[in-house]
Amino acid sequence: MAIWHFELALLPAESKPPQLTNHGWVGQPLDRQAVAMLRPFIGGLLGRNAAHTNCTDPKHPAVGSVLSYGTHDGNRIDLVDRGEEGIEAWATIDARSDADAFCAFLCQLASFWDCEFLSLEQQVRLPAERRALLGALMGSRAWLYALDPASLAA
Repeated sequence: MAIWHFELALLPAESKPPQLTNHGWVGQPLDRQAVAMLRPFIGGLLGRNAAHTNCTDPKHPAVGSVLSYGTHDGNRIDLVDRGEEGIEAWATIDARSDADAFCAFLCQLASFWDCEFLSLEQQVRLPAERRALLGALMGSRAWLYALDPASLAA
């Protein structure tokens, strides 16, 4: 994750927050069928990167595969397959970009999946509302970096 990234977990409403393990974050999975319904829509908007089997990304323990949509350095959605448990959904917002449209898109996804967001940096739950999401983004280190990269150098 780059310093300009603001990372979110998409969690089922009123579920437990992700747990930090020795292998990375483990979130609450979403319903596999609900996620599958929107995968073509996500891919059409963001483009799909290759699936990573047994991913070594420290954010996701190596279980199943990770489907990434978007770019590694920009706005991205990662879907982590947890087998029978379901699919974890993670979003990364590029604070350097015009994030308003991506935040609106994330809120649409979260509403459809009956989810809310969790900012890992701020450890705060956010409703699936664009204003709340943008407010959290503007309070993040990623936003500070996007405004003035030299302010976080050193």
